[in-house]
Amino acid sequence: MRLPRSLTRVLVLGALLAGAAAHAQAEITLRLNPELGAVYEVFTTMDTTTQQTMMGTESKTAQEVHSLQEMVFEQAEEEGAFDVVTTITAYTVDMLEDGTGLMGGEDGDASPMEAVADAMVGHAFNMTMLATGQVTSVSGMDEMVDRLFEAMGTEDVPEEMMGMLRDGMKAEFGDDAMKQMMSQAFLSFPKEPIEVGDSWSMTMSLLGMRLASEMTLGSVEGGVATVASEIVIEPDPERDPSFGAFSMSYERLEGAGTGSYRIDVASGMLIDADFTQDFEATMRVTIPGMPAEMAAQMPPIPVVSSSFAHMEAQKLD
Repeated sequence: MRLPRSLTRVLVLGALLAGAAAHAQAEITLRLNPELGAVYEVFTTMDTTTQQTMMGTESKTAQEVHSLQEMVFEQAEEEGAFDVVTTITAYTVDMLEDGTGLMGGEDGDASPMEAVADAMVGHAFNMTMLATGQVTSVSGMDEMVDRLFEAMGTEDVPEEMMGMLRDGMKAEFGDDAMKQMMSQAFLSFPKEPIEVGDSWSMTMSLLGMRLASEMTLGSVEGGVATVASEIVIEPDPERDPSFGAFSMSYERLEGAGTGSYRIDVASGMLIDADFTQDFEATMRVTIPGMPAEMAAQMPPIPVVSSSFAHMEAQKLD
């Protein structure tokens, strides 16, 4: 039985309109839209294993970090931005080198790392974030590191080591380090609406490494967007090789990683995320002012590192 031509045209037009409507509904605009004044809790755990060879001696270090933070968002003066007060409510660090714990101090005293972890609990810092997800600034962590460094008692530390220790702690716990960590909890969203299968790029730098990620929207179901990432790790062309009392540069650096994120579309807030990163590098460390012939004798440091991180976030009642 052949349908009348007019009815066939109506059915075809209806199918085309339905397809267009479905296509339009598939587009979403991802934006950060948290409930102002509400408390959001963010839990992070990161496991990192690093193997390196210094002066012919090979060592393997395993570090496990757990942190719990409470975040409160308020509208910033700048349009499309938020002021965020974040309080660290729990922080622990476990570290092993060649199977031996590094956290214990002498005669039962807390080790420097334990002192850092204890001091961070209860500390609050400030962030500025854009509705598109970028963390544009972090303040308050460097001051905490300075106060902690003073309180730890460094009378017996040679003066030439002071800057190295201070900057090492800031690299681990300071403003820039916290900015990078929080940037992983909030994806940089694309400016335009996107649909399933679309991709966009985001980059960040840490300790001379540039992490370039391609993000892809995998699905949108029940108000939850699933995003996958492919990460390329390479030297940061704009890096500053100075690192306190010494300079660090890469003769070779290459690595990769993957990630998966679930985002609440209505609020733009992270629900949970998992990502892995692996890299191999050959580093050179020099002390400014060291004679060139002496610096040339300093052997390169091969490094192999692997890390896994998990994050969860929720709004507290």
